[in-house]
Amino acid sequence: MWKKKIYIKGNLSPFALSRTKIDLFIDCRKCFYNEIVRGIKRPQGPPMALNNAVIYNIKNEFQDYRELDKRHEILSNLGKDFVFAKNTELNDWKNVFKGIRYIHKNTNLELFGTIDELWFNKKEQTYSVVSIKATSKKEELNLEDIPSNYWRQLSFYNYLLKKNNFKVSNLGYIIYCNAIKNTKKFESKLMFNTNLFSNILQFDWIEEKLSEIFEILQGHNHPPPSRNCKYCEYVNLTNLKI
Repeated sequence: MWKKKIYIKGNLSPFALSRTKIDLFIDCRKCFYNEIVRGIKRPQGPPMALNNAVIYNIKNEFQDYRELDKRHEILSNLGKDFVFAKNTELNDWKNVFKGIRYIHKNTNLELFGTIDELWFNKKEQTYSVVSIKATSKKEELNLEDIPSNYWRQLSFYNYLLKKNNFKVSNLGYIIYCNAIKNTKKFESKLMFNTNLFSNILQFDWIEEKLSEIFEILQGHNHPPPSRNCKYCEYVNLTNLKI
């Protein structure tokens, strides 16, 4: 599958780079280079339709509470100072075709990402970025079960908000819905346990990775694959010329 827009050195227009592409770079630089510079994308697996449906419904529920100015139970657990943010830009930030954006001056990369949810602390006058995830595991979810890239995602969104001159808390939140498997009757319903996790976000990796990305995009050499990249391993096993 070929990507319509690829990175061209010397182009004066900012090049749009999403949070998912930065994750791709962290996962495998060769796969990143193939997609961004050569237009060759990794094979994609089937869409996670059920997970996405759960997340979609939660987002809509929060939006209903926001519009009605009602207090949601999940915010009540954090205290009276937390409310749903009501920025005029929020709808754009949630839109996958727009998102929140910032042009990084040193690299001319237009960084962007799509925010799931945003909360506001009235006492501290700070915003908190929120990510919504869904899964189905027999075990109860704990903070240690959350993949590091989920917190990295929140750190990147927090970074974008700061660059857009918003005062943001360094504490990020993840709402993790876990489908219960041991229900006796299905009755066309799934039951969930909803977990709220928080963590202090780290930002020191962002500028470093952006510099590394820019160096590879400006270079002439094809970067080597990651040792753990199953896609590059498959290419090597099949002798494909990519």
